[in-house]
Amino acid sequence: MVTLFRSLCFLLLGCWALSACEKSTDPTAPIPSTHNPLVAFQMRNGVTPEFFTYNPRRIPRYVSKRGSAIELGAEAFVTLGGLQLSDAPVRLEFREVLDKKDMLLSGIPSGTDDLILESGGQFYLQATQDNRPLELVPRVRIGLASRSPARLSRLTDMRMYTVKGPLLPDPFTWQPSTDQESTVRLGLRLTPDSPDYLLAVLNHQLFNQSMGWVSYQRQLYTGTTTTTIQVTVEAAAEEPQQTLAYLVFADYNAVAQFRATGPNTFSLANVPTGTEATVVVLRGAGGKFYLGQQTALMQVDQRFTPTLTEMSETSVVAELSKF
Repeated sequence: MVTLFRSLCFLLLGCWALSACEKSTDPTAPIPSTHNPLVAFQMRNGVTPEFFTYNPRRIPRYVSKRGSAIELGAEAFVTLGGLQLSDAPVRLEFREVLDKKDMLLSGIPSGTDDLILESGGQFYLQATQDNRPLELVPRVRIGLASRSPARLSRLTDMRMYTVKGPLLPDPFTWQPSTDQESTVRLGLRLTPDSPDYLLAVLNHQLFNQSMGWVSYQRQLYTGTTTTTIQVTVEAAAEEPQQTLAYLVFADYNAVAQFRATGPNTFSLANVPTGTEATVVVLRGAGGKFYLGQQTALMQVDQRFTPTLTEMSETSVVAELSKF
């Protein structure tokens, strides 16, 4: 593992300073059709997938458009049945959700069923051949290095999380990884002017069981008491409609999603009091979008009633991009 971390350090130096690693060249995947207006919104405006071609006879190194570095071993993948691959190309799909804007536009918040998490980065990495997912072999680990997002309370004590499965949940929910061989740690700065970055090693068990989604996060802890807050929004004038509610923290890289408790009511537990945050409500109905926002210092048993305003999709994106 020390060798892999050292290799990642040199990979970062070469890729970030010289842009010498392989970059994605494939066009963006087509957006599948969906009847859910907010899912369609997220597909159009969320983080864009990048694609890399994997040569199993090489030890490939890739760098994303946002500066994340990926290192793989040779002959790293097999079919889900454990068979060797054919000669067809292997495609790697990579997405990186790094900041609060990414979380909101992609519909991928930070949080478990019970806890609000502070995110050091959320990533999707999937290998396919002929559109069929592949498994990582036990002898190969994936190295992933990424720049640290802004507004982290500290850069240490991150732990690995995966998506609660077997299918993508609604709401999107993380769960702690039980794979002790997959790790994340703070990288040493390459130069005094280098950004902070995090180095992760993904073991085959984590990769094969994660449905592609992994993250490094920690519980949001401020030392204050926690409370449950409620959100009530006006009833939709048109049906069908979809409504999502989030809590966006001002001083932390954290976005929590409210759980629906009724058609127009939402609840979120374990919110630290005394922290500034904004309730964001997004609704899609009748081919239109509605956005409501309300900012305050969190107090015990607080209730919010943000007013929804009809906006164009472009205006909604512009508003959410301010976080």
